[in-house]
Amino acid sequence: MRHLCFAATLGAALAVAPRVSPAQTVPGRDLYDFAIGALGEAPALAIEAAGGLYNPAATLLAPTGRIRGSVTHLNAPGDRGLSGEVIGLEWRQTPKRAFAITVARAGVSDIPRTDDTPTAVGSPVVYDSYLVSAGASQRVLRHLAVGAALRYRVGRLDTASASTAGADAGVVVDGLLGRRDLRLGASTFLWRPGADRDDRPLTSLGADARVAGRAVAREVRVGASYLGSRGGEHEGYGYVSARLRNVEGRAGLARAARGGEADTRTRLGLGLRYAGLLVGVARDESASGFGSIYQITLSSIFK
Repeated sequence: MRHLCFAATLGAALAVAPRVSPAQTVPGRDLYDFAIGALGEAPALAIEAAGGLYNPAATLLAPTGRIRGSVTHLNAPGDRGLSGEVIGLEWRQTPKRAFAITVARAGVSDIPRTDDTPTAVGSPVVYDSYLVSAGASQRVLRHLAVGAALRYRVGRLDTASASTAGADAGVVVDGLLGRRDLRLGASTFLWRPGADRDDRPLTSLGADARVAGRAVAREVRVGASYLGSRGGEHEGYGYVSARLRNVEGRAGLARAARGGEADTRTRLGLGLRYAGLLVGVARDESASGFGSIYQITLSSIFK
């Protein structure tokens, strides 16, 4: 009965929340094409950062603990000054139920202001976006967890700004194939009805499995991910991760296509764990005019 009530609540949130905002163009949607907080992971299965930003159901894959928090910083030291941050907080009410809040910001600080000539005039153009999410997840079967998140996003482009509300849903299937621990994830990101063209909601799919080892602290996994949006970029990503006690590494290749053009990117991640604390760093070789993108995450289990 509790599972049915939880599912009904999530369904009502997905149906009602997007109606508070009419369809409109909100600046900054493309700033979230970069998977902030996913350190070389498949976004649909990402757990290094707290909060389940890209898949609210993934919070139940995270390390056990009643309360977990994280801070992520993203930076691309190129000409455009791309940067971003995510703060996430999770509360595991029971082993089968969790709640999360995330606050994300992404922006570009070095867009020159010009008039009729290519020479920069005055201060740079402001282009940024803020996203607040509140999510919940519930394990409804032994191998199945579902989740949903309410979103509120604000975007600014120079003197123009707009905001919108929406909702997303996700699902995770884990613990399949015995010690192989096959995990599957699927989710939406930044969805609201009637705005498929403007907001380009992201569809995220992910899968990984253990190919060596018998425990989380000693294992090698292989995984694959797909990200895609209508009229936007489509990305396929394959990776290998390995963990030996407190050290974890991840490496992969991503193939992205947009507007008839495609490129291949390398992606690397490294995590160090100690007494419930995680320090993670990642590098993404981007071909979107931003140069290489670097991320660092600090995550901790508080109790």
